[in-house]
Amino acid sequence: MPAESATWRVCRSIDERSAIFERGHNLITKKGRLLDASVQAAYVHHIRRATRFLYIENQYFIGSSHAWFSDPLKECTNLIPLEIVTKVVNMIKLGRDFRVYIVIPMFPEGAPESDAVQEILYWQYLTVEMMYIRIGIDRM
Repeated sequence: MPAESATWRVCRSIDERSAIFERGHNLITKKGRLLDASVQAAYVHHIRRATRFLYIENQYFIGSSHAWFSDPLKECTNLIPLEIVTKVVNMIKLGRDFRVYIVIPMFPEGAPESDAVQEILYWQYLTVEMMYIRIGIDRM
């Protein structure tokens, strides 16, 4: 049996507090800080190209807040969760086996009982809840 090959991509996010940016493409300003938008673009590109599965590790899996069913926020605007939903729904409609593995820590960095960590956990819950509901609705 021939071995199957796989292609992996590692993407990291960073802002101007951790690196020095030269002005150019892929930089956006959010809340007065420069951010490198190429990470989101890389995620979206590879989600769309995935054929069998997605494996994502993320300390803060939060996004697509405009699509949350309760407490929509304008601050969590990355498109990654909705891109994953779109990919899963399309694969279901095509009748193709496709898996998504999203690994997040039980508690992100910080004291678990702190208001900041509890808020992050709540936002993660809203993100995942939206994904499950949308997949259930959109696949039909």
